[in-house]
Amino acid sequence: MAAAPQHDPADAPSAAFLDDYFAMHPYQAVKAGLHQFDGYIADWSASSIARRVAELARYDAALAPLAALPLVTTRDARGIPALAPAAQARWDARLALAQTRSERFFWETWRPYTTNPLTFIPLLDVSCYIRRPYAPLAERVRALTRHCAAIPDVLAVARGHLRERLPLALLQQSIATCESLARFHQSDLVAVVQPVNDHALMHAFTKANRAAVAGYRAFTAALREQLPLAIPDFAVGAPILHGLLATGELVDSTVTDLLALGEADLARNQARIHEVAARLGMSPAAAMADLGRRHPPVGAVLARTRELCEAIRQFLLDHAIVTVPGTSRCLVQETMPYMRNGSAYMDVPGPFEVASTEAYFYLTLPDPAWSHAQQEAWLGKHSIPGLANTCIHEAWPGHYLQFLHMQAAPTAVSKLFSSTSFIEGWAHYAEQMLIEQGYGADDPRYELQQLSMALLRDCRFLVALRLHTGQMTVEEAAAFIAHAAYFTPIRAQQEAMRGARAPGYLNYTLGKLLFLRLRADLQGAYPTWSTQTLHDALLAFGAPPIPLLREVLLNSHPNGPMLV
Repeated sequence: MAAAPQHDPADAPSAAFLDDYFAMHPYQAVKAGLHQFDGYIADWSASSIARRVAELARYDAALAPLAALPLVTTRDARGIPALAPAAQARWDARLALAQTRSERFFWETWRPYTTNPLTFIPLLDVSCYIRRPYAPLAERVRALTRHCAAIPDVLAVARGHLRERLPLALLQQSIATCESLARFHQSDLVAVVQPVNDHALMHAFTKANRAAVAGYRAFTAALREQLPLAIPDFAVGAPILHGLLATGELVDSTVTDLLALGEADLARNQARIHEVAARLGMSPAAAMADLGRRHPPVGAVLARTRELCEAIRQFLLDHAIVTVPGTSRCLVQETMPYMRNGSAYMDVPGPFEVASTEAYFYLTLPDPAWSHAQQEAWLGKHSIPGLANTCIHEAWPGHYLQFLHMQAAPTAVSKLFSSTSFIEGWAHYAEQMLIEQGYGADDPRYELQQLSMALLRDCRFLVALRLHTGQMTVEEAAAFIAHAAYFTPIRAQQEAMRGARAPGYLNYTLGKLLFLRLRADLQGAYPTWSTQTLHDALLAFGAPPIPLLREVLLNSHPNGPMLV
C-alpha cells in the first residue's frame, strides 16, 4: 500500500485523519490527484474493516473536542465571514469529524456491503487511469495492470460479505452492472491501451485484465445462483435513512417532516408549470412533449452546447450574479463510449491534481446504431432550453463554477471533503436561481424546462423517502414519477429503479431547499449584500454539509431552522 505523509494526531488530528483515510480508501486518493496511490485497491476484508472502525472511534474522540470549540471569524472587504487563523483547525476538525461519523455509520450500522453488491463497484473503477492524461499512457497502464490484477480478490471479499438472501432489485442491477463491466474490460479498455508500445507491459496487462474479466464472470455467476433466494424488500428503513442524512448531511429531520417539505415543493412547482404551460396554450404534458421535438440536429448538439455555455457565463458576468474566477473554461465533449450510462456530467480534476487540470463537460449523444425513434426520444432531452438547463447545472454556475471556487477553499481538508446535498443542491438551486435572475425570460420554454427538472428532483426526494420506508413499491414509484413529472413510462421506471439502489438521490432537492432557506436567512442578516456577494459567500468554504456553512456564515444564528 502506498503511504501518505505521516502526521502526529496530537498535533494535527485532521491531517493525520487524511493519511489514514487515504490508506483505507486509495481510490479516493487517486480521484483527488494523489497518484502515489495509483494501482492500489481498498482492502475491505473483515479484519481491515475492524481495524478501520477502531481507528475511526479514536479519531472521533480526538476530533470532537476541537470541533466543539467556537469558530472565530473575521470579515473580508465585502463583509463575507472568513475563518480567523485560529479557527481553521476547528473548521477542519468539524469536517473531519463529520466524515468520521458518516463512515462509522457506513461500517457499523448501515453495512450496505452485506446487502448490495453495487457497493463494491467504486473500488473496482479503472476509468481514473484512462480518462485523464495525467501521465504517459504506459505509466498509467502499469497502475491499471496492478489494479486489474487485484479485482478478483476484491470480488472474493465481496462474496464473503454479502448475505445469502439479497434484495431482488439490487441483485438484478448488480448482475447487469457486472456483465457490463466484463464487456468493458474485454473491449473498450483493451482499445484504449492499445497504443502502448511495450510488449512486456502489454503482456502483463493482458494477463491481469483477463483475470479481471474472469473475476467478474465468476462473481456474476455467483449472483445468479442467489436469484432463487432473493427477497423483495430492498428498503433500508427509516432509522437508516435518518442516519444517512444525520451523519452524511448533518440534517436531523424526521422522515415525516421531510415528506411534508417535499410535497410542498412539488405542489409549488406543479402549480407554476401549469401557469407557464398555459402561456404556451398547452397542458404541461403537451408543452413538455412539444419541447422535446424542438432539438437541434444531432451533429449540432455539441456546438450549440458550447455556445450556450459561453452565453450563460457571460450572463453571470453581465448581471453580477456570482464571481467567475479567471478565464478557464470546461471542455464540452461527447461522452466516451465506456461512460455512456448518463446523459450529461461534469468531470473535474481532483483538488491535488497538478498534471491534468482540465475539466470535461460530457454530453451523451444517441447511439448511431439506434433506430430513428430511439434517437429522437434521446434527443428530446437536448432541446435548446434543455441544453441550457444542463449547462447551468453542470457548468455555469453549477458544478464547474462551484469547482473553481472550491480551489480557493481555506484548507486542504475543505478542498477534499464535500457534501452531496451541497454539490447537487447548489447545481439544482442554480437552475431555479438563474430563471429568477431573468435568464430565458423572453421564452417560457426555458422556465418550463427548469420546472420539469425541479419536478423530477421533487419526485426523487419523495420516492427515495417512501421506497426506503416501505411506503411505496418500485412500480408505484414509477407511476408516481410518470404522473407528477410528466415522464414517459420507460424513463419513470429507470428513475424508480435508481431510487431503489441509491436513496441518496434525494439530495438534489434536499440541498436546494437548504440553500433557499440559507439564502433567505443571509438576506435578513446582511440586507446590504448584493446577489454576487451572497453567492460568493455560499461558495467560500468548499462544499461542506450545509448546516456547517450556516454556522460559519450566520455565527450569531447557528441554531435557526435549516429548511424552508
